[in-house]
Amino acid sequence: MYDGKLGILRVNRKRSAVWLMLATLLFVLASASDAWACAVCQGDADSDLTRGAKAGVILMVAVTYVLLLGGGALIVSWIVRARRMGTSL
Repeated sequence: MYDGKLGILRVNRKRSAVWLMLATLLFVLASASDAWACAVCQGDADSDLTRGAKAGVILMVAVTYVLLLGGGALIVSWIVRARRMGTSL
């Protein structure tokens, strides 16, 4: 829709967003094929991709537990320090 004042073309953002989402969905659906499937989906359990995915999952779980244990150790150290100082939480 033409504004008429400054020569700027006004754009309906809602309509543009809907068209962008529809175009993206159409592109994804049109380009989906077996070539995009990973080695796990295709059934090769001994591929490098599968081993890398397993290592990534193990690393993420390990990092999560290390952070949780570190937070717990920090809280315990605060409690011990507070008891040594004679104050109670």
